[in-house]
Amino acid sequence: MKISTVHGYIDRRILINFTADPKAVEKIIPFPFKPKIYKGKAIVGICLIRLKNIKPKGLPDFIGVNSENGAHRIAVEWDENGQTKSGVYIPRRDTSLKLNTLIGCIAIDGFDASGKTHFAQKIQTALARQNIRSFVVAIDDFHQPKAVRYNKGKQSAEGFFTDSYDYGSFLNETLKPFKNGEKYIKTKHFDLETDQNDFKFTAMGHVDVLLVEGIFLNRKELYSYWDFSIFLDISLEESLLRNVSRTLRLGSELPKNTLSVQYKNRYVEGQKIYLARENPKDKASIIVDNTDFNHPKILENKK
Repeated sequence: MKISTVHGYIDRRILINFTADPKAVEKIIPFPFKPKIYKGKAIVGICLIRLKNIKPKGLPDFIGVNSENGAHRIAVEWDENGQTKSGVYIPRRDTSLKLNTLIGCIAIDGFDASGKTHFAQKIQTALARQNIRSFVVAIDDFHQPKAVRYNKGKQSAEGFFTDSYDYGSFLNETLKPFKNGEKYIKTKHFDLETDQNDFKFTAMGHVDVLLVEGIFLNRKELYSYWDFSIFLDISLEESLLRNVSRTLRLGSELPKNTLSVQYKNRYVEGQKIYLARENPKDKASIIVDNTDFNHPKILENKK
């Protein structure tokens, strides 16, 4: 997997220098460095930097994350080609953010009909403008067969949360291979219309960022694989209205009221289980209010 450019801003930089015993410093720095001496003392220090809006270059600032960072510095000299040169040796760096390199896997999580597919497409377009190559995988292409999905009942919220997707296939044939830099990953596992397996594998040699969109993405089985995750937040009431409207547009023969009752029992209550058991909003890197598809608003940006 190619590592792409990360963009951000230096919000604050503080450099504190002080002197130290040269003999103590000599024990820290490797050959060929030696402490740079000022009035008989070595010069050491720490640089404190606050970074803001860290994200892959090309994405909007509002999905960026922030971090506090520290670099320990020692002024050194060394001999090179008959000349004495000087510089800074950094024995240690610390950061509040585990991710300060390119995001390889981005999760776009959220309730049903929160706009995840549309949002993923907008991110992909923004990345393409910066010549960053991405690929979108939908968790909906990894459904279980009907016999598994509805084993607990067609209106079972528990069944919706626990039995909708084949996470084993998704992890072992999609996420893990991409993380490991393998040439091909599975990008489709199942066809809902035929209720049959429909395997598709795609070459990833040209892909820098994998965008995964779908529901329940910050559950415990998947959470640790995301380098960055976005939760698109809408009310559960809005989710129900959109979900029912979408089904009616697709030609459902059931009346609106019947769909509303069925969807509330299975999908809304299933999302409530997700919220209670997994706390997906706490796990997300950022939370975005996507009530208005064309004007998303950041609600929370985790440090």
